[in-house]
Amino acid sequence: MVSQLTNYLKAGYTGLWIVSHEEQRVAQDVLEACKAAKRRCLHWDVNNGFSAADGKACPKGGAGDPNAALSLLHSEDTTLILWDFQLWLKDPGPGLVRAFQQAFALGKGGKGHSCAYIVVAPYVKLPPELEKQFQVVDFCLPDRARLAGIVQEIAASGGLTVDDPAPLLDAASGLTTQEAADALALSFVESKGQKLDPKVVSREKATTLKKNGLLRVVETKVKLDDIGGLGSLKTWVCDRRHAFTPEARAWGLPNPRGFLLLGIPGCGKSLVAEATSSILGVPLLKLDAGSLFGSLVGQSEANTRAVIQTAEAVAPCVLWIDELDKGFGGQGGQDGGTSERVIGTLLDWMDKKTAPVLVVATANDVSKLKPEFLRKGRFDEQWFVDLPTAREREDIWRVVTRKKGRTDCYTETELARLVSQTEGFSGAEIEAAFSEALYATYNLSPRPFHPPLDLMITVIMGTTPLSKMMAEQIKSLREWCHHRAKPATTPETLAAPATGKRKLLAS
Repeated sequence: MVSQLTNYLKAGYTGLWIVSHEEQRVAQDVLEACKAAKRRCLHWDVNNGFSAADGKACPKGGAGDPNAALSLLHSEDTTLILWDFQLWLKDPGPGLVRAFQQAFALGKGGKGHSCAYIVVAPYVKLPPELEKQFQVVDFCLPDRARLAGIVQEIAASGGLTVDDPAPLLDAASGLTTQEAADALALSFVESKGQKLDPKVVSREKATTLKKNGLLRVVETKVKLDDIGGLGSLKTWVCDRRHAFTPEARAWGLPNPRGFLLLGIPGCGKSLVAEATSSILGVPLLKLDAGSLFGSLVGQSEANTRAVIQTAEAVAPCVLWIDELDKGFGGQGGQDGGTSERVIGTLLDWMDKKTAPVLVVATANDVSKLKPEFLRKGRFDEQWFVDLPTAREREDIWRVVTRKKGRTDCYTETELARLVSQTEGFSGAEIEAAFSEALYATYNLSPRPFHPPLDLMITVIMGTTPLSKMMAEQIKSLREWCHHRAKPATTPETLAAPATGKRKLLAS
C-alpha cells in the first residue's frame, strides 16, 4: 500500500479518499509514502486544527472550520490528511464545495508548491461535484506478516513464546490490526496468561464480522455422511479436498473457482455448502446477497468491496453466497444502476481472483438469475439438486434417524415402505415428518423409543410436499437444468429402479 500511495503522490494526485477503519495504520503508511515522495505530511481534525506528523512547525489554527483546512499555504510539497472530513461532505454547502475546488486548483502548483488532500473514512460518500476529483483507494486489511508482528508483540508482553503462529494467523485473518490485537489479548486473559488461543480469536472474529451484517463465520460440523444422496456432487467436492494445501500449490494445481447449486428448496444445497468447508478444512463465510444493497449512495458498492476484501484476507476459505437469485435477481433498472455495478464488481472479481476463495452459490429460482452468472468460467461447475430418488430417500431416512438418535430403528422392510410413501418428498420434508412423529410418539402410553411404522405413515400421509404444491415450477426448473447443469445425483442412482413411478431427468 505504501508504494501505491507513493506513486499517487509523485504523480501529482491532489485528492485521495482512503477507505479504512484503521486510522493509525493509514497514518503510518501515508507518512512513509510522504517520506518516499519527499513531501511534508500534515494532519487536520476539527478539534485540534493542523498538526505535523513529523513534529516540525506547521500552520496554526484551523480548529472547528473545515474551510480553513483547505486554505493551506503551499510553500512546499505537502500532503494533508483530513480526519473525519466525510462527515462534512455528507451535506456540504456551496462554500465548502467551492473551497475544495479552489484547493485542488492550488494544489497543482507545480514542484515545491503542490498539495494533496487525503480523506480517511470507512465508506465513500462524495457530492457529485467532487466525485471526479478524488481517487478512491481501498486500504487492504493487514496481511499475515503484519498480523505475525502483532502476535509476537502480544506474546512478548505476556512473557509467552509462540512456536507455531499459523493457527493464530488463520484465526486473525480478516480482522483489522486493532481487532486482531484485542482478540489476541482477550485470548491471553481468558487462558489466565497461559497461551494465545486461536479458538478465542476465531470466536471474536465471528462476532466482529456480524456487526456489519454482510458476512458471518459459520461454525459447521456437517460432513458428507450427513447428506443423503448427491453422489456425483460429493465426488466432485472430495476430488478438491487438497486444493488449498501448500503441496497442491507447489505441484501447480489451480485454485478451484467454485460451483453453483441450482435446485428445489429443502434438498440439501445449504448442507453441501457447509460440508464443502469441512472437507477442505477452511473457514466458511456466509453472505446473504440481499444484505449488500444499502439505501445510501455508494453504500452497496462499498459493501461489495468490503466483502471481497474480507474474503481475500481470510483466504483460504469458502464464500457461501446464499439465495443468489433473491439478491441478484435484477431490479429492472429501478435502482439507478446500483445492482448492475454491484454485480459487475462481483463478477469481475470472480473472473480475476487469484486468492484461494472457493465460491459456493445457491439458488432456487433460476429464472431470476442474470445470464452473466451462468456464463461458463464464472464457476467451475453448475449442479442441479433435484428431489431425491428412491435410493437417495433410503439414505436420507438412515441419516435422519441417526441424527435423531434412532439409528437403524426400522427394519429393511419397514424402511422400504417409508421410502415408497415419501416419493416426491425433499430431505427437509422427510426430517420434518420424522420430527413431527417423534412428538406424537412421546404422548403414547406406553411410550416406544421410535415412532411406530403406522404412526409414521399417518404423519407422512398428512404432509403435502412441495413437489405437489409447486409442481409446475419444479417441472420448469427441471426442464431448464436438463441440458445446462450436471445432476448432483450419480448416474447409477438415477438408473436404479425406484419404488415410485417417477423418473427424474430422463434423457
